[in-house]
Amino acid sequence: MNPDFKEKTKVFLAKRLKEYEKKIIKIKRKRKTVKVAFVFYISLSILSSTVCASLTALIPLVAISDLTGGGALAAAVSLKFNLKDKKTGVKLCCL
Repeated sequence: MNPDFKEKTKVFLAKRLKEYEKKIIKIKRKRKTVKVAFVFYISLSILSSTVCASLTALIPLVAISDLTGGGALAAAVSLKFNLKDKKTGVKLCCL
């Protein structure tokens, strides 16, 4: 084999390796963003449900319905992150 060919092949493969390493870093970053958003919406849902349940006797009915609606919305968003493909979750997260 030609020594020049071997050197060109090494350079080419080194470039491809760096490109794919960058792609992997981007994918991991997006996955981390989706996980953080998922945990945030789950926590928001649990918090609003807890507040609604604990303050039922103290606050007016309008506030209870608002808290319940907010909890339901947060649960729906978290389910969207969990059940749909991750691409949809990333698009929703970046809006």
